[in-house]
Amino acid sequence: MKNKEPVRVFIGSGEASLVERKVSIYSLRKHSRRELDIYVFNGTHNAIERNDDQPYVAPMSLRVKYRNTTEFSLYRYLIPQLCNYQGKAIYIDSDTICLTDIGEL
Repeated sequence: MKNKEPVRVFIGSGEASLVERKVSIYSLRKHSRRELDIYVFNGTHNAIERNDDQPYVAPMSLRVKYRNTTEFSLYRYLIPQLCNYQGKAIYIDSDTICLTDIGEL
C-alpha cells in the first residue's frame, strides 16, 4: 500500500531569493504525484509561509537567528516542532530544483 499522506517540504529562503524559491516550488509541484505541504522559512521577515497562506511569525528569537551565515539557516531546527514531532519532513534550500518526484525519498 502506497503512502497517501502529503509530503511535507520546508524551504529555507529570504526575499533576495524570491525567484529561486518560486522555481523550486514549481519544480516540486510539477514532478510530485502526491499532495505537497510546503512551508517557506522567510528569514528576511522572520516568518513562515505555508501553502501560500498568510505568513506568520516564526517561533524563533531574532538573537539566535543571526548567529549563522544565512538568515534562514537555523530555521531547520524548528521543523520537528512545526510537525508536532510526528512523521517525516524534507528540508531544501530555495535554490534546489527537483527533477523527479520528491515523494520517492
